[in-house]
Amino acid sequence: MEMEPLMRIVKRIVLLGMFVSVGLAQAQVDDFSPYSIYGIGEWQRPFAQHGAAMGQTGAALRDSMSLNFLNPASISAVDLVTLQVGSEVNSGTRSIGNTKYSFGNLYVNHFSLGLPILRKTKGFQYSMALSFSPFSQIGYSMRDSSSVISNGDTIPVERVFNGSGGWNRVSWYHGFVLFKRLSLGAGIHYTFGSLTRDRNLILPANQGFFSTRNREEVEAGSISYDFGAQHRIQLNFKRAVPNAKGGIDTLKKRHELVLGVSYQPGMPISASRTQLGMQYVAGAFNLVGDTLQLSQEIGAAVEMPSTLRAGIQWSNPGKWLWVADAHYTTGSQFRYFNDPAGLYADGWGIGLGFQGQPGNWKQKAKGNLFSRNLIARLGVHYQINTFQPEKFPATEFGMGIGLGLPFNHGFRRGRNMGQSKYLGSYLNIGTQLLWMGSDAPGSYREFFVRVTLGISLRDWWFDQPRFN
Repeated sequence: MEMEPLMRIVKRIVLLGMFVSVGLAQAQVDDFSPYSIYGIGEWQRPFAQHGAAMGQTGAALRDSMSLNFLNPASISAVDLVTLQVGSEVNSGTRSIGNTKYSFGNLYVNHFSLGLPILRKTKGFQYSMALSFSPFSQIGYSMRDSSSVISNGDTIPVERVFNGSGGWNRVSWYHGFVLFKRLSLGAGIHYTFGSLTRDRNLILPANQGFFSTRNREEVEAGSISYDFGAQHRIQLNFKRAVPNAKGGIDTLKKRHELVLGVSYQPGMPISASRTQLGMQYVAGAFNLVGDTLQLSQEIGAAVEMPSTLRAGIQWSNPGKWLWVADAHYTTGSQFRYFNDPAGLYADGWGIGLGFQGQPGNWKQKAKGNLFSRNLIARLGVHYQINTFQPEKFPATEFGMGIGLGLPFNHGFRRGRNMGQSKYLGSYLNIGTQLLWMGSDAPGSYREFFVRVTLGISLRDWWFDQPRFN
């Protein structure tokens, strides 16, 4: 029996366990924007691990080395079993009115598995992927103090606002290649989780007052879907290059153009909301005196907006690629149960990214497989966010840089490896500088650094030789 494949899988499992545990250990101490007090909290974007540093692009991004969930059609590029995990760290400063403070969070942003199912022919191919990722997150703690005068006495009053929890999403993606060049894809999602918000009015117990707490608990569980398409166009041309003998050599160039579009329909998420009122004596133990159910909504819905995304990718395979992306989100369609929707409006964004393999730029590439497959990434993006406090536009501008560090690289042959014989896994590291803000009175401005760390493990897992 060949022990090398078994040892390789064991090493990967240990590495993934360490990688995931770091993010999960911090998952309960995330500090998100205080504006997560509204709606379902901070919406989390769909993820393209390699596109995060390239202007957050993804509609036309097509790469068999990584999984891209911004366009389900790109899943059809998966030609080897791909296990992918990503996490991110956000750290920066936030100004709200005249108050400035620091914030930070760390969490796992996706855990995914891509599987090639049918790869025998070029005319029809099918791959699928499973993914777990956060959909929305809440994390805030705020308080303010004041005083009121009653019967000539000054009574200190403190208001405390806390929120925690989030919704998660389990997704099942399907990608098909038809007629060699056309790719179609669809994703089926199940969104679930719970949100908890507390609003406290704290009065001094030593003066005989009860404090009050209003708690909102929201549970979700619903199915949604999205779909997309990509079309590849091969560009062949010739280039005349002088040679060392004074003659002319004709080089054949083969570039590729990818046009992509994806659509997430605006769909309701089934949810229930319960509001509880409590009276308690504030102090070291917060003794509860009474609890009342104020209201309960069962079988209600949170209406989510639709998102249309389109993009183009131009590449010289194995050397470089340019990708551009644009999206539009109908944020004005968002409804949190029957609450007024004045804080959300339609938003849009654009992104531009570049990816290169410098080790292959020379006419006759030399060097080892690591240097030839090392990837560098750059990108910028600008967008108008759907969340717009006081109906003032909230803008975001970001610049990104990243690296794809190859390991376990080499060429192998096997029955189920499809067209690609290159076996390579990647550690993807990206850094983004982001500026966010709004001109609304008393609203916020932010500058923060986002570091993304992802690992994409590719292997010929289910067709290993057992005997020499």
